[in-house]
Amino acid sequence: MFWEASEVEKKLRYTGVFESYTNDLQLMRSDFEKHILPFVRKHSDLFPKRCEDWLYFKRIVAFIMSYSFTDPSKEADDDDEDGSDDESEGAHVHSAAPMMAPLADMLNAVPSNNACLQVCKLTRQMVVKNGCKVDAGNEVFNTYGELSNKDLLLMYGYAVPVGENPYDYVPLPAVDFLNAATEVFADDSKSAKSLKAKWRLLQEVGAVDKNSTLAFWADGRRLDEEAEMVLKVLSMSESDFNSYKENDGWSSDSEAEDVEQRIAGYPQRHRDILKCVAEKCLARCRSSFERDDLDYESVERRNALSSRDRYSLYVRYGQKVLLKVLLDLCKV
Repeated sequence: MFWEASEVEKKLRYTGVFESYTNDLQLMRSDFEKHILPFVRKHSDLFPKRCEDWLYFKRIVAFIMSYSFTDPSKEADDDDEDGSDDESEGAHVHSAAPMMAPLADMLNAVPSNNACLQVCKLTRQMVVKNGCKVDAGNEVFNTYGELSNKDLLLMYGYAVPVGENPYDYVPLPAVDFLNAATEVFADDSKSAKSLKAKWRLLQEVGAVDKNSTLAFWADGRRLDEEAEMVLKVLSMSESDFNSYKENDGWSSDSEAEDVEQRIAGYPQRHRDILKCVAEKCLARCRSSFERDDLDYESVERRNALSSRDRYSLYVRYGQKVLLKVLLDLCKV
């Protein structure tokens, strides 16, 4: 949030961070100018002059985002009307209002945490609950949720080394799937002819748009459900696609189909498209891959980097490693 746009673009190009950073700041600036600033000026007798400053507002937002928790008792959930002593993880509830809890932010947070903060709806107490045995002398780690390195850097200003975040993923531009399918089916006139119609259908159901990204996840080495949909539709023969449309497409999918099936077991047409997508993504950052590899593998070089450079390296290099994994799976 406090990095210069040029620095974000330079250090994190093609990772999806710059786009999210730009969008977040635009939304925040819009809220500030449309809602916060008029309210502050209307009640100038209650607010000091600095509250009209955009940078001051950003600091306040950053402080609340970094140190607040969410109160699960405020969410619209009637599942526990029986009054049972149920506990919900406040850090994972997005619909509840944020709250500041003194001392609750003392714990460091990592993706592979051994504890979490919870609020008991019955007693209204916030407690630290361990998820596994923590030996004496070992640190107790909280979690910010199931966040990728990209999202950790965006929201909390840090990232963890490659391989230490089970929730990491690499974003794959949706339009790369269309371009890859166009190349793969260049010699198949019937499949190539129907690609535009397939893409229109995917847009109509909200699966893709020109700026959307799909994901390949580190945990289980799988695609997300949206990527599965896109891959399935783009790979269909013309006759299968016509039947798919006649049967209202999405509602006729087999419930038994495993959307997390391993990529090595995909049909050849699926793997050809994925291979082409991975190659396109790697080609964009190929010039920096060898340098990142040297910086990451050398502990001395890595430790010599500034914190911003090091965290950016974790995001960049982690995504490139996942792209290499995806590429290898497609070659099996």
